[in-house]
Amino acid sequence: MDYRFSRGLKIISSIVLFFFLWTFELSGIAYAIKNDQQTAVKQTSNTKPEKKFGKDIEDIDNILNDTKTDAETKKGKLKAKKTEIEANDSEIRKTFAENEKTIKEKGLPSEIRVLV
Repeated sequence: MDYRFSRGLKIISSIVLFFFLWTFELSGIAYAIKNDQQTAVKQTSNTKPEKKFGKDIEDIDNILNDTKTDAETKKGKLKAKKTEIEANDSEIRKTFAENEKTIKEKGLPSEIRVLV
């Protein structure tokens, strides 16, 4: 008997193949999406102020180069970015002060301390 062309066997193998792909591939994709979302949340919460500042500058550049939005919308977005930058500015200044204090405590040569 030739099983290659049996209709019942094709149906059963199609069903088995469907469930195999569904259980292994889709669950892996769903896990990857969930994992990616969790890492994105962790990265935004653990981002240093310097990196946030750089991202804000890039966002401002994108806002200014966007030709689809009107001037009022751009103005509102730019004001929001300005407040974010001002909030990060104090954190960045604290970091610079800590670095300056560390450099002064290390007893480095006067040539290096002049730069600070």
